[in-house]
Amino acid sequence: MRITFIAVVLFLTAACAFAQEGDSVAQSLILDGIKYAGNKDYDKALNAFDRAISRDPANAVAVYNRGIVYYTVNDLTSAVADFKKACDMGNRGACDVLKQMDELEKQQYVLVSDLVEKAIALQKAGKAGDAIKAIEEALEKTPDLARAYYVKADIYFTLKDNTSKALDALDSAIEYKPLYPEAFYLRGVISREIRRVSRAESDFKKAISLKADYAEPYSGLGDIYRADGKNEAAAENYRKALQYNPSLDGALFGLGLVYESMKDYNGAFRQFSKACDLKNSGACKKAEEIRSQASVSAAKDISSSIDKATKMRFAGKYKDALAYLDGALAEAPESYSIYRLSGDIYFEDLKDAKNAVANYTHAVSIRPESAETFMKRAQAYTALGKYDSAVTDYSEVLVIEPANARALAERAGVKTLQQKYKDALADYSAAIEAAPDNGAYYFGAANVARKMDKPDAAESYFRQSCEHSYKPACSFVSH
Repeated sequence: MRITFIAVVLFLTAACAFAQEGDSVAQSLILDGIKYAGNKDYDKALNAFDRAISRDPANAVAVYNRGIVYYTVNDLTSAVADFKKACDMGNRGACDVLKQMDELEKQQYVLVSDLVEKAIALQKAGKAGDAIKAIEEALEKTPDLARAYYVKADIYFTLKDNTSKALDALDSAIEYKPLYPEAFYLRGVISREIRRVSRAESDFKKAISLKADYAEPYSGLGDIYRADGKNEAAAENYRKALQYNPSLDGALFGLGLVYESMKDYNGAFRQFSKACDLKNSGACKKAEEIRSQASVSAAKDISSSIDKATKMRFAGKYKDALAYLDGALAEAPESYSIYRLSGDIYFEDLKDAKNAVANYTHAVSIRPESAETFMKRAQAYTALGKYDSAVTDYSEVLVIEPANARALAERAGVKTLQQKYKDALADYSAAIEAAPDNGAYYFGAANVARKMDKPDAAESYFRQSCEHSYKPACSFVSH
């Protein structure tokens, strides 16, 4: 049945081989490949398609036809990879084949769904032996159902001393469904556990390539890089994981460990606390350690540097404070606190917004959950006249703290400078809703309403601003 299907597809692609513009030698090689495949000389067919693709890598017809030959010789992994590549290039035939494969898998699953679900339920009930029996029965009926192999692998993995059987089952799952991100992820988890780190890293990356918003593989990569001392790469992957799943306690815990290793104990404590709230017992323990004497002794050096620089700052010795902080960075190059204080000195004391932005940028790269630092950088961008960047940073603040009235009001101010009055008024309205007692927000809304030629609205906002004790507004109110 499958050979007949492939033969029909080959015939159809032969008819359209020259419909695609491209290298004429590559087109000739495509026709040679189709001819060889029609004669069942598959090695020569693959060679012809390989040469065609080498000459014209963007030739979707060649990639698609090579996939068909791989499929015919039962190399499903290579076949699906080519079908996906050709589909991404816009080849409708390749996309149709992938859809047919998905549909076939769904039909197969329907036949044994009761057995698969039974196996999952038995596994959750702690009856692994009975779960294995149920899933084996499912595989007897549908021996090439990838989902069943995945469930089998998961059951064996829970037994802990059956990792080899779990890996064998995952290999089968991937053989029958090469575009199976969950199977690659689980194989990566098991491989990491038995210290096959290179394979684990490869499998996590493959899972991400198949499903870009898959949080767990990013966390897995973070664990690998953290264990190898690559803190920057680890933190980047943990943050990516949390971007897609903010409640992934393993990523929060891992990021906490990274911060702790970099002696950023405040950042570590925040991550551990979040993970603890999600019932991660290890994170609860770490948070408590940092809260107690461990944090005091570990943070002593950085805290001392910050204290000394702060004293210099209050004494008006701004450049001395910055020089001291630069020296402290040699000992703690990933210290959020040092970059943050340096940014504040540049911006608030020296009015040097450019250097302030540079330091705030370092700070938010270390601690991207800091709404206040994004706010500071937004203010510095505004001072530089970089209004789009400022709006972006205020928006980041609102992602972290959706009801931050100050961020809404300051973003409204920037949008007013951009003459985006409708957006500005919407932000002021949201700020007023979040903080209805702040007269300054009514005053800002009133000024925008005036610019929009809405005198009645402006009058109402001025009146409310004055009623909330914002004196500059009172002079605009009719008595």
